[in-house]
Amino acid sequence: MHPNAMAADIERAFLMIEIEEKDRDALRFLWVDDIETETPRVIPYRFARLRFGLKSSPALLVATIMKHLQRCDTYPDTISSLKKGMYVDDLHAGKDSIEEAKDSTLNQRRSSRRPA
Repeated sequence: MHPNAMAADIERAFLMIEIEEKDRDALRFLWVDDIETETPRVIPYRFARLRFGLKSSPALLVATIMKHLQRCDTYPDTISSLKKGMYVDDLHAGKDSIEEAKDSTLNQRRSSRRPA
């Protein structure tokens, strides 16, 4: 048990996951152009990003996050905290001091940046 609690949320996490072109047909939906006309046009669309609300979305998001965490070899203590404390797109963790919590937060931000 740690005296200092930490909580975080990955903003727009589901929308950050891009669906490969070959898999987008599984996320197809139909849009009716104008329901007031006698012969409305039906337009098929496909999602290009992971949809929030699908039964599989949380599992796909967690698998994606874990894959990225396994690739990261910097900040091992922070990566360990993330692996233990993640629930879908939320993080719950604790540290023994405020300074440790600040360092962990900075390391999490550094490790999540996209390479240039």
